[in-house]
Amino acid sequence: MNTVKTKKTYNTYTLQANDSLEILAHKFSLSVNEICNFHNKQSGSKKNISVANGIPFHVSKIFLPVTAKISKTKKNNILNSPISLSNQNSLRCNFNILNHNYGIVLYIKTHKETKRIHYTAAINYDEEHDYTYDLVLKKNEVYVDCKIPNLLAEDFAISLAKPLYPINTKINKKGKLIGVTNQK
Repeated sequence: MNTVKTKKTYNTYTLQANDSLEILAHKFSLSVNEICNFHNKQSGSKKNISVANGIPFHVSKIFLPVTAKISKTKKNNILNSPISLSNQNSLRCNFNILNHNYGIVLYIKTHKETKRIHYTAAINYDEEHDYTYDLVLKKNEVYVDCKIPNLLAEDFAISLAKPLYPINTKINKKGKLIGVTNQK
């Protein structure tokens, strides 16, 4: 009787707390797509993972190519990303590198015209305490139809919003807003 030896084509990785596709890709020097495609070919259809949905709750092991080795040159447990998905698709925040600017565009439509209001806003890490972080929300210059407002009503509306900013917030380590510290 002849026996055929099959060569193992995959390894399994047992998921740890806070693992995400991004962390695994970083850890094994693979792309997120490579991990998803390889895993989905090896697993049953009920254990699929995807870039869009991450790793489902019921998946505890990930199939990886045998060539995938833990990268020794990279930090395995910290990504330089302020917000990423941890295992089970919950957000994990790294607040001390969270400094972002956002562009906001609003369209206000009346029966006569449509006004385009745009401005930039920023969220910046300020300070870390034992169990909380201080973040500051700032709003920059406002423009109406790509111009500095020059009508009385536009100036009045913008002047009313100025006392609100900056907004100083206190956030816990899980990313939950505890409160606004500079507003009454």
